[in-house]
Amino acid sequence: MIKFILKMVVALCVTGIVNGQAFVLTGEPLHVGGTFSLTATGGPPNQIWHIGFDGDGGPTQTSIGTLDLGFSSQFFMVPWLQLDALGTGSIMGSAGTALPGDVIHAQAAANDPTSATGAKISAAFVGGVHPPTPGGFANNLILGDDDSKLVDLGMAFPFYGATWTECYVGSNGFVTFGGGNFDPSEQISDFMAGLPKIAALWDDLSPQIQGSVHVEAGAGWIRIVWTGVPQFYVLDNNSAELTLWGDGRIQLHWPHVDLADGMVGIGPGLWQGTPTFADFNANPAHGWSVGAGPVFEQFLPASKPFDLHGAAVTFFPEPAGSYYWVR
Repeated sequence: MIKFILKMVVALCVTGIVNGQAFVLTGEPLHVGGTFSLTATGGPPNQIWHIGFDGDGGPTQTSIGTLDLGFSSQFFMVPWLQLDALGTGSIMGSAGTALPGDVIHAQAAANDPTSATGAKISAAFVGGVHPPTPGGFANNLILGDDDSKLVDLGMAFPFYGATWTECYVGSNGFVTFGGGNFDPSEQISDFMAGLPKIAALWDDLSPQIQGSVHVEAGAGWIRIVWTGVPQFYVLDNNSAELTLWGDGRIQLHWPHVDLADGMVGIGPGLWQGTPTFADFNANPAHGWSVGAGPVFEQFLPASKPFDLHGAAVTFFPEPAGSYYWVR
């Protein structure tokens, strides 16, 4: 799965403390077939750093401390990377043998002359591998406030035991199946009781004021994109992408989000199934629905503001009707 570096990496946000600063690795979600960049900041200035990847999360005792890597047959390390005078560095690469749904454990270590072990270890991070990101022709949708439009999927799409050939794209950041929906208020009861729904970024959005909603499609896939759309009476900027594949995979991606509240996830509607109240930004970065029930996350400004900036979550249908998700 992981013998690939510099061919493969996962989206990272890993922190340790170096001389009072956070040692951080940042990157983009990994899509099979795509390229990536990875940047280290806050490390010991002008020192060497290394990063390891594994499908096994360990832990393993080493001479420099406990590492959350199993050092399995899948382990691979990128050594001898150079930090600059500000303690920053970067690498670039492309995806190799990774498969969608794989889970990667990553951890970094930097030479640290101030440490008794001579090294500083980052906190471990677990992230997922996403399907290839296709490109295709775009078709703009003209949506008013609290509006929806019927869209031909161009394929048969299986979703919670039913098969659909069309969906309704809503101005408020979601798609529904079997009918349109205009609901601007992202309530848990509405998510569970309404039509079958995929919420990319459900909130009271206003594409008629600013931004756009468009559809991209190709052989065996379709993507709905909300770009630069503000909230109602709030001139902010929110972008979300929802991609469907003919085999039932679903990906949600958030390139840029200003809002703090909202809801994201998938559900069969009509009060079917036991809900899973997910935390898509937590580690481990993967999980399952409870049977064929909904799996979603609600964001609230004061207690749980939106925290999936730049992330992607992919849902994989399983034979028994449940969904496996990976960030």
